[in-house]
Amino acid sequence: MPLAVTVLSAVLAVAFTVTGGAKAVGSRRLLDRVSYLPVGAGVLRAAGLVEVAAAVGLLAGLRMPPVGLAAAAVLTAQSALAVAVHAWARRERESPVAAAVRIPATYTGALVLLLACLHVWA
Repeated sequence: MPLAVTVLSAVLAVAFTVTGGAKAVGSRRLLDRVSYLPVGAGVLRAAGLVEVAAAVGLLAGLRMPPVGLAAAAVLTAQSALAVAVHAWARRERESPVAAAVRIPATYTGALVLLLACLHVWA
């Protein structure tokens, strides 16, 4: 396994475990920050559980590359959906591009997509 895949998998696993864990437990601070979204707390908790499970998959992918690729694909899709929902919710206040630039999922999604590509090419 190339060093880039190992490092990127570990960093993203930590990031998604932290953010997914906060969503999964229903952190009041997080729920307050995303109160403008047109989804309920249950949807956010489910998204958090998916993030934590996929983070485990990223780490498992270091030994079983198909698992890592599947986890990266799930996180890429979830990040793209998160960007779309956030941009849609902010459509009255700013352009979709400006909203997407401010959303962390835009950048984590791009990194996960890069990781998926590295898995395929490795």
